[in-house]
Amino acid sequence: PFFILFPTWAMYYSARNYGVMGQKNYKKEEIIVTDADQKIVFKNLAIAFFLGGTLSLLSGIIPFLLDDNSNLKRALLRAGFLFGMGLCLLIFQRVRKKSIKEALTIIVLVLSIPFVIFQFVYDGGLTIWAFPLVVIMSSLLFSKRTLLVSSAVMAIITQRFIWMLKPVAAVKIDQYDYMARILLILIALFIGLYVNKIYVSKIKENAIQIAFQKINSEISLEFVNINQKNLDEKMNKLLAVIGLFFQTDRIYLFLINHKDNTMSYSYEWCGEGIGPEVGTIADMSLDVFPWWIAQLKNNKLVYIENVYKMPAEASAEQEQLMRQKVKSLISVPVGGDNNLQGFLGIDSVLSYKKWTEENIKQLNILSNLISHGLAKIKDEKKIEFMAYYDRLTKLPNRFLFKDRTNQAIQLAKRNGKFVAVLFMDIDNFKAVNDTLGHMGGDYLLKKVARNLQEAVRKTDTVARFGGDEFMIMLNDIEDYQDISIIADKLMDLLSKSYHIRGQDFWITGSTGISIFPPDGDDAEMLIKHANTAMYKAKEEGKNRYFLCTSDMKKEVKTSMVLLNDLYRAIEKNQLHVYYQPQVDLSTGKINGVEALLRWIHPEKGFISPGLFIPLAEKNGLINSIGEWVLKEACRQSVEWQNLGFPHIRMAVNLSAIQLINPNIVDTVQKTLIESTLSPEYLELEITETIAIKESTYIEEVLNRLKKIGASIAIDDFGTEYSSLSRLKNLPIDRIKIDMQFIQGIENNEKDRAITMVIINLAKSLGLNVIAEGVETRVQREFLSQNLCDDVQGYYYHRPMPAEEIEKLLFNMKKTDGGSQSQP
Repeated sequence: PFFILFPTWAMYYSARNYGVMGQKNYKKEEIIVTDADQKIVFKNLAIAFFLGGTLSLLSGIIPFLLDDNSNLKRALLRAGFLFGMGLCLLIFQRVRKKSIKEALTIIVLVLSIPFVIFQFVYDGGLTIWAFPLVVIMSSLLFSKRTLLVSSAVMAIITQRFIWMLKPVAAVKIDQYDYMARILLILIALFIGLYVNKIYVSKIKENAIQIAFQKINSEISLEFVNINQKNLDEKMNKLLAVIGLFFQTDRIYLFLINHKDNTMSYSYEWCGEGIGPEVGTIADMSLDVFPWWIAQLKNNKLVYIENVYKMPAEASAEQEQLMRQKVKSLISVPVGGDNNLQGFLGIDSVLSYKKWTEENIKQLNILSNLISHGLAKIKDEKKIEFMAYYDRLTKLPNRFLFKDRTNQAIQLAKRNGKFVAVLFMDIDNFKAVNDTLGHMGGDYLLKKVARNLQEAVRKTDTVARFGGDEFMIMLNDIEDYQDISIIADKLMDLLSKSYHIRGQDFWITGSTGISIFPPDGDDAEMLIKHANTAMYKAKEEGKNRYFLCTSDMKKEVKTSMVLLNDLYRAIEKNQLHVYYQPQVDLSTGKINGVEALLRWIHPEKGFISPGLFIPLAEKNGLINSIGEWVLKEACRQSVEWQNLGFPHIRMAVNLSAIQLINPNIVDTVQKTLIESTLSPEYLELEITETIAIKESTYIEEVLNRLKKIGASIAIDDFGTEYSSLSRLKNLPIDRIKIDMQFIQGIENNEKDRAITMVIINLAKSLGLNVIAEGVETRVQREFLSQNLCDDVQGYYYHRPMPAEEIEKLLFNMKKTDGGSQSQP
């Protein structure tokens, strides 16, 4: 017993602690063979039971026929049991629930051990002891060890009972034992071969799986840093790895362009002796191979074992494959259901090839890697597009334009050519937006962009700088005259009619041109000078182009210096408010002053407001400067009132930039409160140009200012084409006749007529009139005779500092005997 129990304990210990075939940490859920494999084995085992039952039956019937019926009953019983065992095995394999099926199978096999071995008691056959080994070998097919342990325990228990019942027995061997031995050997051989086949298959599958995991890791690592520059290299390397792994003849990647509804044969790898197809297959419509695309979308797979047996609806695909001499193929989609980026295909040319489900899973894993790589490239392109292209027109933006222009300049330096930069702005584009809305304006911009792009060469660049501004870089120009010819062509192109939403629109453009090398040696400088020339074209009446000149550059330089000085002027208190008296013609007394901004430069002296005011408006400084002037004027007015001087009107100019500032009304109201100046003494002057623009908005702002209590005056009246209905609707208190008409009174009949018309018009509308720029007695007398209310000019007083105004007000106070003149 010791020599039997010790090896048994050693085998059990090894199986428990080291697992089958030396594998540690054995997991119960691991399955060596599939359910289908188990079903086949136990079906054959059932057949073996049937065969054993048949032999047992014959062992009783043959002697019975020879008049020996001593063993017939036992043979029939044994045969019935074996037939029952076999039948149970067949029936139990049809049970769907795996746990119940395995339990029933184990019960049958375990119970068969004592029955078969107990035959030794009656027959003394030696062969019968090998039967438990067959059951134990069968237990290897189970994922759990229940049968293995149960069969071993049952065999030992049975052995013990036989030992007790028949401790000493004579062994008898006859022809039936030899037949049984042969049968058991065959059964053991069959099970052993089958299990060996399974283990060899599993080992091979594991080796293939390890190899696949290795290439999968390598490809994943390669695709981590995939980008547009190394895309071709990475894809070609990937296809080569896949082709060698699957030992195929040709592998390729089709990429789909959904925008054009086309697919392109983009990448390919061919085995030895297989001719390449890349370059021979042109881009084709997706409609050419409808069956193929439908299979990819619906079934996620195209698998053809034999090209000659393809379905009738795949005739177009079959014709193409036969032309390529393909025998078998498989193809999997790249990308998801709603984002089919393409498909990965593998052709077998030299022989027919079958693909397993595991192969298909591996191909899908590889196609997912490709999909992720392509998605990364797509995201990279999207980011690049957002960084370097305009989203509306799809034209290059300023960053890409500068880069291309700098490259063109470097090339021009080597070949002695010219580079021209055109800065084009659409005239009055706001009117299009106001008429058609922003969607209509966007449509127009896209049409203009397309027309400009089609009008220049492929080596040139058309870019959008935002809004209605376009930049055009003309590359490799040999003659200045060519620039003018192209500019004329582009201006004519821009001036044509555009049909938008059932309406025809005619637009124009103002264009500035700068040229390398005279106007700069980098993109930034050329753009700057082209912009300067464009503004010159605007000033000269629009719908024209100007080449940048040295005078323009000088003017820009002067403006830049002046702007820098203006910033310093604010910081260093170089700005001052002067006041010019306004005189009542009927009394000759001062009834108001106009606050005028003056800049006294420490080196250049007085700088004309005509130079620095437009500069301040263009650069946004006018808001802060204008607010300071308003506060200073209100403060000064209150100070004069506190000194006991006559209460007079304080006129302060508001620029267009200030008036469209959404905070202007709050600023005026806050200033009046802080200075304690009564609103009735504040007059806000706006130019006639502002009054006729933005009618609804300007009217709303002026009404809000009027509600505060301030009065409104229109300055420079007569210089624009004013509408009488606008004058009627605006809350205006006073009109200031422009000085150009006043100064022409003495010599020009038309100026006298216009002045008289303006005065009569104002009187008819119930408005006061003030004439500015009065310098002679003749002018003064004419205005007095025509009932002009007030005058302002050098004939009476020049603009002066607050201290000098105080002297005038003091003298006026003495003359009036202390009485205060109310406006």
